[in-house]
Amino acid sequence: MADDWILVDAPARSLFSVLADPSQYEVFVVGNSQIRRFDPRWPQPGTRFHHLLGVKPLVVAGSSLSLATDYETYLVLETGMGILGATLTTFYLMETTDGTKLEVREEPWSGLVARFWSKAVDIALDRRNRLLLRRLKRLSEEQFTRERSVLPGPGSGEGGDPADQGTPAEP
Repeated sequence: MADDWILVDAPARSLFSVLADPSQYEVFVVGNSQIRRFDPRWPQPGTRFHHLLGVKPLVVAGSSLSLATDYETYLVLETGMGILGATLTTFYLMETTDGTKLEVREEPWSGLVARFWSKAVDIALDRRNRLLLRRLKRLSEEQFTRERSVLPGPGSGEGGDPADQGTPAEP
């Protein structure tokens, strides 16, 4: 089983919003070359998105199925790789005082992948998943920056501390 983690300077909700957007998987998943289509209800359990893995001419069509989520702290996927089988991929998000700890676990699930899983596969996935985590960290921190830039701030008159909202003009 490949198990890696990274600390992200963003709240879990920002991280999860990236995981909840199937179009982002081709950006952060190493080896995912294209999202072909997806269920608009993703990541509701039972929904899936279809993707291509690899680099031409060695491309395999697969799909990822959401098995479980609480929409906040975890997402469990059956990550299908077509004729190669599937892995069980779990994302865990835990807020800490220093940011959000993001952990990814990947283990054999079915098919050839499960049959021929080995220490060498673990090592290769460990390297791949460290890059995946760095990409996901970057996307999540960018998402958080965008979210902060649209939130009303003090003195804007749009929420925040009522004392900072100014006083009405004198007639």
